[in-house]
Amino acid sequence: MKNLESILLTEPGSINKNSVIISIKARIARNLADYKFSILNKSEERKKLYSFIKNNIENVKEFSGFKIYNLYNMP
Repeated sequence: MKNLESILLTEPGSINKNSVIISIKARIARNLADYKFSILNKSEERKKLYSFIKNNIENVKEFSGFKIYNLYNMP
């Protein structure tokens, strides 16, 4: 099974309105020590928390093939 990214890069014309795209999203949500739950944080606190998580994930070799997307910045 090809992933969507490889199809878009190698066969851009093959995706049309009749195409079926399956998307899976994994989400982990929990409180971290010294941080409030995300909906209770102010903007600056959320930025600090995002940076903390991003920096720590980037240092875990098991996540080396993963990409981090900040959904807040996406259209």
